[in-house]
Amino acid sequence: MKSPSVVAAAVAIALFPLPAHTQAPSARPVWRPVIMGTQAMIAAEHPLEAFAAQQVLQAGGNAIDAAVAAFYMTTVVEHHQAGIGGDAFILAYIANQNRVVFINGTGVAPALATVEKYRSLGGIPDAGPFASSVPGAVAGFDLALKTYGTKTYAELLQPAIDAAVKGHPLSVWGASMHAGSVDKVAKYPASARVLLPGGKAPTAGDVFVQADLGRTLQAIAEGADPKRGPGSHPGRGGSPGAN
Repeated sequence: MKSPSVVAAAVAIALFPLPAHTQAPSARPVWRPVIMGTQAMIAAEHPLEAFAAQQVLQAGGNAIDAAVAAFYMTTVVEHHQAGIGGDAFILAYIANQNRVVFINGTGVAPALATVEKYRSLGGIPDAGPFASSVPGAVAGFDLALKTYGTKTYAELLQPAIDAAVKGHPLSVWGASMHAGSVDKVAKYPASARVLLPGGKAPTAGDVFVQADLGRTLQAIAEGADPKRGPGSHPGRGGSPGAN
């Protein structure tokens, strides 16, 4: 319940006109204002990531639950940054145990992925099998959720599933990532079909739909491990470490 003083202040602001101040022009839209609170803090690059985590906290979930929800939303709205095909490095303070834990959600490196091999290639390539790592994020977040979380996958993944299946308005930053990757993505028909709808990069504000990703997330929500197929549990095929 809001205190009377807070309510009164809100009413006063609503009733009395405030002076307008000019602002310096910005190269990009400003959509991350300073937010203050007393119960929890959520830091995310995209509003939908923060909102997914906020919904979990408001429903009684803990910080681990919120982090899992934010991660899977990131898979949808910032797939150029992170996702189920990448790694996860989770550092958390477990309040009821008064200790800090770290989960290394990285996949096992292939035997031939040596320093010498990459030196012979002149470094890590921009694309292809030698540019990829074995995914470990799903397993890492699964370990975190099973060990310290309180919610189910069905509860945590639904916002991300909706954003993928129904689509979400592409941000300015997200659109710039698509535009800057056209030549690279166009080489791979399966990727181009999703990331370059209609053969061109989507622009800011376009509703970007990822139906296949939505089905993958739905399978995870129902308990399937995308690495092993329906009926298996997320993370069982990986080898994340926690300490």
